Amino acid sequence: VEFVSANPTGPLHVGHGRAAALGDAIANNLGKLGYKVYREYYVNDIGGQIKRLARSLWIRMRQIEGEKVEVPEDGYRGEYLVDIAKIARERLNIKEELSDEKVIPLLSRFVVDEILKDIRDDLDRFGVRYDRWFFESELYKNDDLSRTLSLLEQKGLIYEKDGALWFKTSSVINGEQDRVLRRKNGEYTYFASDIAYHQDKLKRGFYRVVDIWGADHIGYVPRIKAVAKVLGYPEDALKIIIYQLVTLKRGGRRVSASTRAGEFISLKELLDEVGRDAARFFFLSRSSDSHLDFDLELAKKQTPENPVFYVQYAHARICSILRKAEKEGIFTPDPEKINLDLLTTPEERDLMLSIALLPDQVKEAGENLEPHHLTGYLQEIASLFHYFYTRHRVITNNRELSHARLFLIQAVKIVIADLLRILGISAPERM
Repeated sequence: VEFVSANPTGPLHVGHGRAAALGDAIANNLGKLGYKVYREYYVNDIGGQIKRLARSLWIRMRQIEGEKVEVPEDGYRGEYLVDIAKIARERLNIKEELSDEKVIPLLSRFVVDEILKDIRDDLDRFGVRYDRWFFESELYKNDDLSRTLSLLEQKGLIYEKDGALWFKTSSVINGEQDRVLRRKNGEYTYFASDIAYHQDKLKRGFYRVVDIWGADHIGYVPRIKAVAKVLGYPEDALKIIIYQLVTLKRGGRRVSASTRAGEFISLKELLDEVGRDAARFFFLSRSSDSHLDFDLELAKKQTPENPVFYVQYAHARICSILRKAEKEGIFTPDPEKINLDLLTTPEERDLMLSIALLPDQVKEAGENLEPHHLTGYLQEIASLFHYFYTRHRVITNNRELSHARLFLIQAVKIVIADLLRILGISAPERM
């Protein structure tokens, strides 16, 4: 499962947060179903955008020294580069008279490393881990790109025209134009790297490769899937999930998510404000192909209106009841000795029916790569529990009935904790 894979040109924003929650939950769910899951982050650490980033950093470093220079129109303007420029000034011995040919490669590596540190920190705080950080530059160092292009050439899918190298997209996708793989200046396009990267992933022998991309990449999907097919892989070997944009609601104001202009709300800021659990739950509350309105004020509420609070409170309330039962010396006996026939009320029946759906819910959400079904199921079972709790006492004068109801709510507790774990959300015992 490859997810987030944000370009190392700035901090992660809320859209990346949605991708992180989605990819991590999908990986957790597949792991729960018994699959061996490999998490990967693809880093675009070379190319034109990295050069522009390095030049923008160089200008910021010179500005710190009092030089009157401006960031170019196509440069990166975020204030985060000012902080990195200060660090670069302290750590690197770079003189203003050095040529771009010497400065830019040095700053390119430095700025990518610094931004990746922040990205790793944010993802770690968000509870997301990776088995591998795959750098685009590896494709060049290991000759994977040249080998992949040679393979396509053997299949007659590459040709040269006007000094550039082209892929015959039109021959594998009806209505598609041919795409450039190598420009006139000798630089390879991201499409060329992506082809080589997917060849690398697919040839490793995974049963399935899952990519999670933002909505701005939707036009890219048929091209990559077509490439995988011509490389000889089955159609279902590659699954690409597209997630839609996130709009943060705060007084109706929308904030741009452009890392170049530096106008965005970062994932770090979101976590500072609402916390990891609320952020994850809200990101996973709708299907990936639906636009998401994220209500910051609702996410902070400690009331039943807030769905993650409502679910976590159900778990904490059950823990409280179990503690009380233990304090009163009411221990649940062996399950075979519990008389579950005593659970006859509509509320108890509804809870049992909902619990019985757990295996199917986890299986369906995992195989369809749709973790939003689990947030919906969690809200449903939490609602059934809260309603049951308002109508019936768990600990009663009837010891047999108490045992049966304690057994029932323990099952609810297991369901809630298990699903929250898949979603990467905590299950507090006290609130």
